[in-house]
Amino acid sequence: MDVDSAPPVDIPSAPVETPAAPEAPAEAPAAPETAAPEAPRDTFTAPATGGTPDADRVAAARDPNDGMDRPIPDSGGQSLWERINNGQQPGVEPAFYQGPAWYLSVPREGTHVGMTEDAGMAAGFNRNFTNYTADQNANVDHHEYGTDAAHSYNFSRDQTLQRAEDLGARMDAATTRYQNATTPRERQAAAQEMATNYGQYLHLLQDNRAHGGTDRAEHYGAHVDDNLESQAAARGDTRDAMTNLRTALQSRGINPMEINPGRRPGYSSPPWIQGGMDAAGAPPWDGQSRMWNRDEMARDIQNRFFGRLGNGNTAVPM
Repeated sequence: MDVDSAPPVDIPSAPVETPAAPEAPAEAPAAPETAAPEAPRDTFTAPATGGTPDADRVAAARDPNDGMDRPIPDSGGQSLWERINNGQQPGVEPAFYQGPAWYLSVPREGTHVGMTEDAGMAAGFNRNFTNYTADQNANVDHHEYGTDAAHSYNFSRDQTLQRAEDLGARMDAATTRYQNATTPRERQAAAQEMATNYGQYLHLLQDNRAHGGTDRAEHYGAHVDDNLESQAAARGDTRDAMTNLRTALQSRGINPMEINPGRRPGYSSPPWIQGGMDAAGAPPWDGQSRMWNRDEMARDIQNRFFGRLGNGNTAVPM
């Protein structure tokens, strides 16, 4: 949801050329039978007063002219930067931001952009496709703030599932246009449509873990986004989705490393005034959770989306 987002940062554009796929070794060494998957870890160190690599990086990246250090009215002399880091700025929560920023304590991999980039690269997609998808994912908070289904929010279960299915249909149509393209311009335009639709889909899939259908009262009263377990679950869902997309595209003879929409488009800030008013006007929470089952919903969202891609091998198991 956009109120869990942050202003965009200047992320360097990725090169337009398609990166070469790494060569696989002749024989992959067998994993030890006793090996277990490593538990998700959050390795980002929150900005501090000094003495840590992250604090040094944050200090080096800060712009003294951006206005973030100036005291704001009726704040007791606090700056916007201080209020955000103290959790006192209405409409700003410490998880599921659009993308990484120097003033956020949330780890990079806990943002829409970060988890999308990581999963896309791990699944072997073209870097430009991955980055384009990540930016269009973040842009949902700007373009569709008031669309509950876009954020798996406010009891919109049926609408969220319908949106996933509609995006799957649009993804299928764009993929067909990509296959039938006869010029580089047509192929790139279709690739941009594919990345846009897929980014919008990943946003609602990831926000399912952040919001779980909750209403505004629980969202703000229970601080549902401030949960590292939710971030880890969203990363797992994103990795599954990228693997499923790779399978679906390969079944149609498409090499994921060759889908190149061009340079990433960037993303715009969410409506901060509207978000702040939304947070300030949220009704009191009565302490009773009304979230839907986020594990089941993640499975249902993926099945609705991939069910429209013409590949029966991508459904998430029951």
